[in-house]
Amino acid sequence: MDDYVKNMLEDFPVKFNKDSKQETPAGNDLLEAGKGKLLNAEYRQIFHTTVARELYVSKRARFDIHPTITILALRVQEPTESDWKKCVRMMRYLFCTSLYHLTLSAESFQVMKWMIKASFVVHPDFKSHTGGTLSFAGGAAQVMSKKQKLNSRSGTDCC
Repeated sequence: MDDYVKNMLEDFPVKFNKDSKQETPAGNDLLEAGKGKLLNAEYRQIFHTTVARELYVSKRARFDIHPTITILALRVQEPTESDWKKCVRMMRYLFCTSLYHLTLSAESFQVMKWMIKASFVVHPDFKSHTGGTLSFAGGAAQVMSKKQKLNSRSGTDCC
């Protein structure tokens, strides 16, 4: 995936240099509704293409960006200026961490560990978000991050 990420960075209109720094793929405003004007048709297309390519990378080799990409993917229909800034931050993070690689190991295939987290009422439409990671003790074998489809009265309501 190294060449794929390199090509993504080359195709992206914002260029980064060796002094660029970005420690996390998203800021505290990730879940906030997009603010500012809607992007013009050209930048809307670039945003959509970039998010789709990032989603591909996040499913195969860069699980660290997956939660951020799932949120950006919700915004591809009507991206705003603030969504563009979030996308640029993600690309800067990929540039700064381009040497990170997925490493898997297992102490035993008899013990799988799922780590699951749910955040209640975090989206602008008051829906919740759930994420999880499957591991065999050394690295994530699978990740998921998903906006819930239903509103609930609390984080422990059951269907």
